[in-house]
Amino acid sequence: NNLEKKDIVKFSHEGKNIHAKTIATLKNEEFETALRRYFLLSLQVVDIFCDAIKDKDRVLLEKVLETEKKQNTMYLYCTRVLNKTPHLPKEELLLYYILIERLEEVCDEYRDMCLYLIDIKSPVLGNEFLELTQKAAAYLRLVYNTYYQYDEKKVIGITEQRHAFSH
Repeated sequence: NNLEKKDIVKFSHEGKNIHAKTIATLKNEEFETALRRYFLLSLQVVDIFCDAIKDKDRVLLEKVLETEKKQNTMYLYCTRVLNKTPHLPKEELLLYYILIERLEEVCDEYRDMCLYLIDIKSPVLGNEFLELTQKAAAYLRLVYNTYYQYDEKKVIGITEQRHAFSH
């Protein structure tokens, strides 16, 4: 009876009785903290991947997969908080959804590359691939820094780097 719409509940049953236990409560004011954690986990996935490629380290590839799972958990949490945040203007809500969805897509690509590299046992990757992954990591870090410390020069840098990737 004390459950609110913002509660994440685990249900269990025993005979004819159903038990509901609150395992987490969503708090709108915690969204920014969760979003920052989500962003940082996304950066961590990319950074660990770069280190794994640079060092040719299979253990680090496994660590990328572990970190990506944590990032998925934060993705689900952020999405749930947004679903329970009716007071935000629709445009702002949409931008948050796009941001967290894009970060999820980026990390899914890194996960897939890891799975491929682990599967082929002895990947042969050139310096060009390493340079590209490092540029991609720097780009994501620039997006993160711009999000939290807005600066027009950084926005121009993001646009220029995005064009460089497409050529």
